[in-house]
Amino acid sequence: MALALVATATLAACGGDTPTGPKNKSCTEDPTQVKCQPPTDTFPSTLKGMAARTGRYFGASIYAGFRSANSAAYDAILAREFSMLVAGNDMKWDAVQPRRDAYNWFWGDSMVAFALRNGMKMRGHTLTWHNQVPAYIRSQNWSADTARVVLTEHINGVVTHFQGRIYAWDVVNEPIDDSGLLRDTLFARSLGGTAFFETVFRSARAADPAALLFWNDYNLETPGPKQDSTVAWITRLKAAGVPIDGIGLQAHLAITAGGSGAAAQQVYFATLQRFASLGLKIHLTELDVRLPVEGGGTVELQAQNQAWANIIGACRLVSACEAIVVWGVNDGESWLTPGNVRKPLLFTDDLSKKDVYYTVLNALR
Repeated sequence: MALALVATATLAACGGDTPTGPKNKSCTEDPTQVKCQPPTDTFPSTLKGMAARTGRYFGASIYAGFRSANSAAYDAILAREFSMLVAGNDMKWDAVQPRRDAYNWFWGDSMVAFALRNGMKMRGHTLTWHNQVPAYIRSQNWSADTARVVLTEHINGVVTHFQGRIYAWDVVNEPIDDSGLLRDTLFARSLGGTAFFETVFRSARAADPAALLFWNDYNLETPGPKQDSTVAWITRLKAAGVPIDGIGLQAHLAITAGGSGAAAQQVYFATLQRFASLGLKIHLTELDVRLPVEGGGTVELQAQNQAWANIIGACRLVSACEAIVVWGVNDGESWLTPGNVRKPLLFTDDLSKKDVYYTVLNALR
C-alpha cells in the first residue's frame, strides 16, 4: 500500500547572518552551478547517506489523509532519501484512540511497516499533547486518580502495541508555554506537573524498555525563558530518576522580510551543547524554514538557505545530535499555508529537488 502523501496537508504542529551580494541563479535556471551538484568523490548523494557518514539519521514526517497521483514516486523518494519516518498526525491520541474503548491502528501500522521494509527507524509522535485529543478527554475535570488511570491506559495501550518497532517516542509534546510556565492542560492540572511527567515517562518506559523517550517542544532553539524552564524541569526530573532520554527541538524556523529572523550557527550550537550537557540525545524533530507569508525574493531565499546550513551545521558539531527530521517532504504538504509561497521544505510538489536540498546535503557533509 503506497504511503505517498503529497498534496496540501495540515499538520498540528531562526540561523545565520543575512546574506548580501548579487543575485544568484537558482538551480532551475542554471543546474551546472557548483551549489546544485551533489558532493562528489566518495561522498553519498542522498540525505540519509550523507547523514549516515557521521552516524546520524535524516528523517521526514508523513501524513495519511492525503493521496498523490504519483504515489510511487513519493514512496521512492522516502525510501531513497530518508532513514527515519514520523507519523505527522496518525499516532496522536485522537487518531489512535478516538474512544476510550476503541483503538485505530491502521495508518500507524502501515507507516511502521513501510519504515521497516525500507530499513528506516520510526519515531512515535506523540503520546501526550494538549491538541488533537478525542472528545472524551476535552473539557474534563478529573480527579488525580482518574486522570492517572486514563493517561496510563493510553500510554500502555499505544506503546505496547508498537513495542519493538518504535525507535523513539515523543512522550510529551509542548508541555511548557511561551512564557516558560507549565502549560495548563487537563493532566498537568489534575496531577500537578511533577506527577504528570513522572507518570507518562515511567509508563512509557515500562511499556517498551527499549524505546528512547523524548521531551518535544518548539522555540527551544534559541535562549529564553522557555529554554531555561525546560532545562530546569528536565534537570529536576532526571535527578529524581525519571527516564528522559532525549530532547526534541521542533525547529520551525522563520525568515522575515528583508532576510532577518535567523540565528547564527553559534546560537544553535550553544543550545545543543546545553541540552547535551544534561546527558540527553538530541533530535531536530520538525525542521522547516519558512519564507514570509508574502513569499521571498533573492535576499530572503539566501537567508533561508543560510538558516538550513546553520542549524544542520550546529547539529554536525554536537555528537549528541543524532537525528534531523524535516516536517514534510514537499512544500504543498506543509502545515504552513500557503506552502507553495512560504516554501519551507526540500522538494517542490512535482517532487523536484529545490536549491535548499543541496544546501542541506552539503551541510551534512
